[in-house]
Amino acid sequence: MKHHVTKTLFACNCLLAIMTMTSCNDTHEIADTLRKMKSKPINLCVNRLPCYVNGVDTCGYTPAGYKRLRVVNIDSTECTSCGISHLFEWKDWFEIMENKYMSFSVIFIFQPKNDEILDIRNRLRRNSQIYKDIPLYLDVDGSFLKSNFDFRIPPIMQTMLLNDTGSIAYVGNPLINNTIKEDILNIIKNKQNEKN
Repeated sequence: MKHHVTKTLFACNCLLAIMTMTSCNDTHEIADTLRKMKSKPINLCVNRLPCYVNGVDTCGYTPAGYKRLRVVNIDSTECTSCGISHLFEWKDWFEIMENKYMSFSVIFIFQPKNDEILDIRNRLRRNSQIYKDIPLYLDVDGSFLKSNFDFRIPPIMQTMLLNDTGSIAYVGNPLINNTIKEDILNIIKNKQNEKN
């Protein structure tokens, strides 16, 4: 019973955090999208995507050994090079990951346009010190979104925390809202405490 109440509270917090960033007219649509997103586990399908770790192309790299995965998907409608330029904003999360008491990882899935690929690869190689040991995937054909969602995911919902079964535990970008950041850290800490 306690587990069910905890899951319900986190779902409500997730919905409230997203709703605070939108207008009242969008609330129903967001709640429906969130329900559909959480209806089945996420297929990362990253083993088929080009991946850069420490600036090196490591196609087929699959993150392992973590109980929580943090997935960031930058839609092709956003400027991918801009998204890569803003990776430094995740520096605090990279440092939190290094804490041995926190069991999660951060991965980024970018969906660049075909004409951006060469520029993106060069940026990833040049700026590898910013995102040391963080896998950065290039999903040119949009296979991540196609494999998981047959509906449009608004940009504010393209950052999600997955649990150890691949199900979505939380949706929201911790960089744009402190409540989201605290909620995500609490979920990770609670999961870690369950293991100890």
